[in-house]
Parts: sequence; structure tokens; C-alpha cells
Amino acid sequence: MPRTQPPSPPVSNLRIVAMLTLAFLMFVVMLFIPAGTLRWPAGWLYMLVYFSYAVPVVFWLKKHSPTLLRKRFGADATRMKPWDKALMTLMTFPFLGVYIVPALDVRFHWSNAPLLTYISGFIGLILSFGIFFWVMIENAYASRIVEIQKGQKVISTGSYAVVRHPMYAAGIAFALLTPLSLGSVWGLIPAVLVIPFLALRAVLEEKTLLKELPGYRAYAKKVKYRFLPGVW
Repeated sequence: MPRTQPPSPPVSNLRIVAMLTLAFLMFVVMLFIPAGTLRWPAGWLYMLVYFSYAVPVVFWLKKHSPTLLRKRFGADATRMKPWDKALMTLMTFPFLGVYIVPALDVRFHWSNAPLLTYISGFIGLILSFGIFFWVMIENAYASRIVEIQKGQKVISTGSYAVVRHPMYAAGIAFALLTPLSLGSVWGLIPAVLVIPFLALRAVLEEKTLLKELPGYRAYAKKVKYRFLPGVW
């Protein structure tokens, strides 16, 4: 049975601004320091696109879905299952590589990507952001950690009628499209390494869902694919 947790306080505007500022600084560190230059138009454009999505969505959640915002911002890491904590820790390294390798690519000129690479990367990136938002609209239980919440129900509409883990599917697209939008072919190497971690997490998460969430077994039989229809 899910454990009852005391209600968390609302996420304040000050905390939101602090988290967004921290995210901005992290992008600067991950992108421009390894690149060795601030004169990187694709890097700045990437940050502009990212925050043009992130800022409105965070404040939309604060207004329309404050509970979900608390789960995304304030999930208690102490409640993480040991396997989940290990997976998320290990996945940090290829995920950082998704940014650092393209930045090193700029410094050492490993790739000579055509303009179409940048364009397709940014278009796909924007589409992946749209899927992220679609998932959050559909699923008010989309916590950052694997847990069954009080009153949680199976979500089977919207993107969940297509695949069982649309958030992970969007995460994979995001990882693959980030280096392309930054003009780096070599950045696809760490991006591909993100996939097995998310796949394993999905499989282990489903064991929890099958055991603890009523109705999930029937849903899994109806929606057969986890990430990509017709593939897996």
C-alpha cells in the first residue's frame, strides 16, 4: 500500500526563480566552459529554446497543477527505492555527456554538421517539449521518483493511450536531439547511453506498478508498447 505523506507546502515564486537561476548557471557551466568560448550561437539558442519552454510551464503548473509542481520540484529523494537511486545516479554521467561532448566538439572541431542538423535538432527538441507538457497535463501523478501515491489511478488517455511511458519516450528524444541541435554528431554517443538506463527503469518501475497499482495489469495488456509503438 502507498505510504501516506504529510502535505508539502506550495512551491513559492522565490523557490521557482532560484531553481530556474540554478538551471541557467548549470547550463552555462556544462556548455560554455567546456566549449572554451561564449561565442557559440547554437549554445545560446539552445538555452533560449529551453527556458522559453521551462519558464511558462513551471508557472502554468503553479497555477493549474500545484500538486504536480510540488512532485516535480520537491520529490523526497529519501523515499527513492535503492535501485532507482542507483540508476538515476549512474544515468547522470551520460546525461552530462549529452551537453559536455557537444561543447568539447565546438572547442576541438570534431564535427562539421550542416545547417539541416541544427534545424532538425531544434524542431525535434520543441516537439519533445510538447510531449513532456502533454504528459504533465494528462498525469497528475508524474513524480520524479518511482512511488505509488495516495489515490493514484491508472492513466490511459492522451499519450498514455499510445505508449505506457511517454515521459521516458520524450526523455529519449530530448537526449538524442540535444546534441543535434548543438551541431554535434559525437554527442549522440552519450545520448544513446541514456536509453538503456531509462529502459531498465521502465521495466523495474512496471514491477512496482503491477504489484501496487490496481488496474495497471489490464492497462499493460491493452497498451502493449513502452516507448515506441511497434518496437518496444
